[in-house]
Amino acid sequence: MVNSVKKEKSVKQEELVLLTINELKEKLGVNKFVLISVSKSIKTNKDLYENTRKYWKVNIDKISQAELVIAENRGKLIGAFKPTKWMIVSAEENPLLAGRVYFEGEPVALVLDNIQNIRVIREKGNAAPVRYSW
Repeated sequence: MVNSVKKEKSVKQEELVLLTINELKEKLGVNKFVLISVSKSIKTNKDLYENTRKYWKVNIDKISQAELVIAENRGKLIGAFKPTKWMIVSAEENPLLAGRVYFEGEPVALVLDNIQNIRVIREKGNAAPVRYSW
């Protein structure tokens, strides 16, 4: 006879706070930020900054207004960066990525501390990887 022993799993349940973009804007005190989904790219490349900063099909005039870039993975906020420079990939640099936009910036730890355990509600039908707060 084989004794079966049940092992208790100590599963850490994280409590996520669900917020809309407007509620997040109020919480952060920042009017213009961009949410960038890194859900697909983070699986193969673990460098959060590199996954967040490039290469996006967006309007550079609009995105360069952002005071903050926030990375999200499946809705959960996982990183924050203050962009210092926005650039467009030229055809000479990379013909396959020409016209896409990327930024240089610095991580913002204070914001990251403020957004842990927050999940942003995605509007139904919106699958865009880049979302604006304005």
